Amino acid sequence: MNFRVDALRGTHRDERGAANYKRALALRETVKDTREIARQLGLHQSDVYRMFQKGYVPHETGARYFSQFERDAEWFTSL
Repeated sequence: MNFRVDALRGTHRDERGAANYKRALALRETVKDTREIARQLGLHQSDVYRMFQKGYVPHETGARYFSQFERDAEWFTSL
């Protein structure tokens, strides 16, 4: 199991990768050059090129944040 602290939301590698992928796809509609997309996103050109390959899917770990779990008083007393 992988639990994450809410204060670090969006900073983990898989989250940044998914966000960069969405931004790259959006940029691709207006900018066709992978070098320019890479420059605008602050990524290496090979990373952007890989994102545009057929079948590419951003890696997701399935990690959960503590705020996603409901806890009641009994949960704390059972620790």
